[in-house]
Amino acid sequence: MRADSNVTIISIRGNVPARHRRFVASVIATATLMIAASTQVDASSVYAVNAARGQLCSGAAQRTPLVEVPALDDAATHLSRGESLDRALVAASYRASEATAIPVGGAANDQALMTTLAKRYCNEVARPDATEIGVSQRGGTLWLVVATPMPIPHAEDSLRIRERLLMLVNEARSTPRSCGSRHYAAAPPLALSDELSDAALSHSESMARTGSFDHVDDDGHSPADRVRQTHYRARLVGENIAAGMGTAEEALEGWLASPGHCENLMEARFTHVGAAFATNLQRDPAVFWTLDLAQAR
Repeated sequence: MRADSNVTIISIRGNVPARHRRFVASVIATATLMIAASTQVDASSVYAVNAARGQLCSGAAQRTPLVEVPALDDAATHLSRGESLDRALVAASYRASEATAIPVGGAANDQALMTTLAKRYCNEVARPDATEIGVSQRGGTLWLVVATPMPIPHAEDSLRIRERLLMLVNEARSTPRSCGSRHYAAAPPLALSDELSDAALSHSESMARTGSFDHVDDDGHSPADRVRQTHYRARLVGENIAAGMGTAEEALEGWLASPGHCENLMEARFTHVGAAFATNLQRDPAVFWTLDLAQAR
């Protein structure tokens, strides 16, 4: 905590928690699997993957077939050239919340591929949250990318998402919880503030424009400065930021998992909150979130 002449700022500058780094980076390589390459494989074998996923792996009745998408085909091609999974996905302009790379060699045909996947790699091809797949062949190896696309929030939904985030924050505050080593009692609900939401939007847009993940914006303004510019009369100001999360639920989950962000959420002195996100699909991560909390004078 630090103070200036008008406002005390609770400012959290830590990185997004480790379990949420997949949202900041937009992708995570959950497995890279190699079978010795020896025989030509048909690169159109999405059918074989879906047969293993939907017929041979346990719990198959609950899984829908994977859909082949050109962007993931492109990512698989980048993988076949030796690029890492995260770089391949970025190069293909594919935003993933989860992705798995599976290079497969040694399957003579689709039937052999299906059997191999079912025997060895059901955990990878049969992830229930996965919905899309890409394939590419290079030499005797078939490269598979199984992914869950990251949802990208849209500006026209900003009010609904803001209200959803308010509900989630107040639900979190209604229950006693530990934030790291500090224990917090349940806190009163916050009221949504248009002024604080304006401050939050200004900062989210700044981060999306510049790609900077920081509480100080590109004009050198702090959270307190931005709140003051909206004419909200604040005694205390706190700010949480996040990058890469596609939903309000994911953003809140990340903040609750980080002790400093969690402390801001549970601070009983705060009375109002403002929330906003901004997107820039030319950047990675593409979604930036800001939550401004304050106590009115």
